[in-house]
Amino acid sequence: MALIALAAVVAFYPAFSSSFVCDDLLIVVHNPRTKSLDLWTILTTSYWGDQDRRVSLYRPLTILSLAFDRALAGAVTGAGLNPAMYHATNLAAHLLCCLAVYVLMRRHFGGAHTALFAGLLFAVHPVHSDVVYGIVNRSDSFATLFVVIGIILYLDWRKGSGMGPLNWRLVGANVCYLFALGFKEMAVTLPLLLLLADLVMFESGARAGRLSALFRRYCGFAIVLAAHVVLRAVCVGRLGSGLQTFAGVPAQTRMLTMYVVVADYLRALFFPFHMSADYPYNQWPATFHTDLYDARVVAALFVIGAAMLVGLALAVRRQRAELFWFIFFWAALLPVLNIVPISVVKGERMLYLPSIGACALAGAAVYGLWRRSRVVAGVGLLVVIASFAVLCRMQGQPYRSQSSFANYLCRVQPRFPFAYYLRARNFGDAGRIDAEIADYGLALALMPDYKNALHSRALARCKRSDFAGAEQDFRALIELPPVNPRVHGNLGWLLMTQGRFSEAIVEYNAALALVDAKLEMDPGRTTGSGAGSNRAVSRPDMLRQALLDYENDDSESNPIRVWEYAEILANRGRAYIGARDHATARGDIIMSLQIAQHDIGTEPGRERFTATLSLVAECNLALRLHSEAALDLKRLAELVPERRAALLLKELECWLACGELENAREAASRLEQAGGTVPDRLKVKLEKR
Repeated sequence: MALIALAAVVAFYPAFSSSFVCDDLLIVVHNPRTKSLDLWTILTTSYWGDQDRRVSLYRPLTILSLAFDRALAGAVTGAGLNPAMYHATNLAAHLLCCLAVYVLMRRHFGGAHTALFAGLLFAVHPVHSDVVYGIVNRSDSFATLFVVIGIILYLDWRKGSGMGPLNWRLVGANVCYLFALGFKEMAVTLPLLLLLADLVMFESGARAGRLSALFRRYCGFAIVLAAHVVLRAVCVGRLGSGLQTFAGVPAQTRMLTMYVVVADYLRALFFPFHMSADYPYNQWPATFHTDLYDARVVAALFVIGAAMLVGLALAVRRQRAELFWFIFFWAALLPVLNIVPISVVKGERMLYLPSIGACALAGAAVYGLWRRSRVVAGVGLLVVIASFAVLCRMQGQPYRSQSSFANYLCRVQPRFPFAYYLRARNFGDAGRIDAEIADYGLALALMPDYKNALHSRALARCKRSDFAGAEQDFRALIELPPVNPRVHGNLGWLLMTQGRFSEAIVEYNAALALVDAKLEMDPGRTTGSGAGSNRAVSRPDMLRQALLDYENDDSESNPIRVWEYAEILANRGRAYIGARDHATARGDIIMSLQIAQHDIGTEPGRERFTATLSLVAECNLALRLHSEAALDLKRLAELVPERRAALLLKELECWLACGELENAREAASRLEQAGGTVPDRLKVKLEKR
């Protein structure tokens, strides 16, 4: 066991110098649920939460483990986002899996040598790199760990005496099933794996089909699965994953494509080269296989047929242990074969649990060679282990940083639009705007309707003052339904900065109308200009609640947030100011102010509220509503202490303009207390009055 652990550490030691990359940033760094050990919230929300509402997965124990790592890292190092702590947990989970595989084989499927060889191969197999190096992919290793422990406990119970349904080993296997499902859905096949073990490994397999025996053995697993399904449906809102790459694809196309994927999985198990940490999920329709006589489909069928012949030979020769592991591989692979469409078509991390079967078969083959020639078997195994360990260390290089991961994806997946999009984002963070725009162009060349890339390029072009190019991108986005209100809002901002106020107002109207349609509201009543807008001012709380409900609507992939709606309203008010229509502008800005005032407790909310309040004061001054402007300026002086003196001076002028002498004197007093000076011209007015 120590040798297996040592091999795994040597192969994956570079994980300690890895960082947060790709999904790690969404699930770990920017996920509020990992910032505290709020067990109730973690258990009752989906895996992605608000990060991506298209995908509805339920993996509460994975999120809980990430939250625990964050708390532990904060207590030990003072930095909750220390990636080394998370990678240490990932490596520990892999080590425990390796040891569990060794124990399972040693106790139930062969001697020490076979278990050692299989454990070593599993410990250093390169197809496991993505699971060990990718922090969020610990869901695979932890789920596999509890599946293997569950198998060990079940087989101990089957081989032991006193096979009552309440035996602690059987109960423990059921608990392991519950934990495994809490980490990842692919553990659903555990009861099937146990049934296979019953049928293949035990002489009483022929009698195992009696209803009473089946009920005693599997009713606990059925209860656990049912409870998990109900809990998932309640917490997530649906049973499926939501985003399904094969949704609407004909069954024949799905089947032929998965033949090719499975054949490549088999290739990767024996020749682990040309692998990738990610695959072009958003470009699969262009690479689906629809023709049975396609060269890759024919080759895939040949490879799978050869594998089936191996299984047939094992069955004919009655090699029970080897036959079990052969079937184990295919049974464990079932959840990711898109028989029921899921969000992923291909990924080597899907092989983590099935690879146990492949490594067990390889271990048995090595042991057979060992009995004939220890030198040949030993040297051959040593070469394979060393080669695999080197490949594992090489696979860890892309995980050093987000930038290296993006460069790696662009190199190994040159037809993957997301790879260039990811690299463009990195260029943008580094201030390399020209390179950012160029990479967005590469992504769009591969996928012209890539909305995220088109929107991001438009924003990058704004930074480069390429307003014509940015406008072209925004208008292209509007032609790709469904249109996000943010697109109209950003285009409105772009037009407003160029002084094209009437065109900007049109875009802001379109943005607000889209949201109002979602809220099932009458745009003229809630956000219309003029009198309609003024009437809406009296019901801001109703609108805010509707916006909050929309923001928390799990059925929406990217709902607009309350502050974004308020910002669009405020910007439309700015456009009306630019068009010299201060009366209409005032209605929009007051509505925005009343919606946004609830968020004043946060720093971004305070900044937005202050900017909007300044616009209200500007409108009131333009409309000669001096007393209302004075009240706005007074509140601004409290919110912006660094500008207190200047704001109080303006307030004083407003009170004097409307003849409010007492309020003017009070403002003058506050101005002097703030270190300001009342100008002589105003002192004269105060004295005259």
